Amino acid sequence: MLRRITACGSSERKNWKMLDMCTGTGCIPALVCKEWSTSLFGGISAHAIDISEDSTSLTSVNAANALIGTGADDARSLDTWRMDIFGEDFIKWLEIHGPFDIVTFNPPYIPRSDWETLPVSVKEYEDPTALIGGEDGLKFYHHIAWLLEHTPLLHPGAWVTIEFGQGQAQAVKEIMGATGRLGKLEVWTDAFGVERALFCRAAS
Repeated sequence: MLRRITACGSSERKNWKMLDMCTGTGCIPALVCKEWSTSLFGGISAHAIDISEDSTSLTSVNAANALIGTGADDARSLDTWRMDIFGEDFIKWLEIHGPFDIVTFNPPYIPRSDWETLPVSVKEYEDPTALIGGEDGLKFYHHIAWLLEHTPLLHPGAWVTIEFGQGQAQAVKEIMGATGRLGKLEVWTDAFGVERALFCRAAS
């Protein structure tokens, strides 16, 4: 994503706002902040959202270890928020803090039926709420589509990256494309030839 922003040739210097939903360990916003070029683009304020207290605590620790600030005066900052993205509080939060220039999203995407087939080493040590994405694995993507249509989530021209599970590329692309809020939907394939993420831009 950073390569795409740089390649776009944007010379706009401003305080960019980033939102990472279902942040987990916070590695995505932490990496973006760490690699962000303030000389090219100005400052960046990232917000990491997760329903898990353990997750938001770990994100704060990781941000501190990466020497990323948390205050408005920091050129690169990362704040954590414990919230349920399906809750009313999150919608109210978006109305206050949105819209965003960068949105990243790596939600639970395993279908409920597939959970039973996972190795014991996964089922006994992983929180199922962090992995199961509803009956078909697409519950969170439908909700993000709803947020795109009904909340101030994105600035015009915002950059969006959405991760998904193996075999879900076409379904996720269709769900996001149907909102009419995103353009230039591009599926990214990893080094092993597996379709893993959707890169897109908000309509201008």
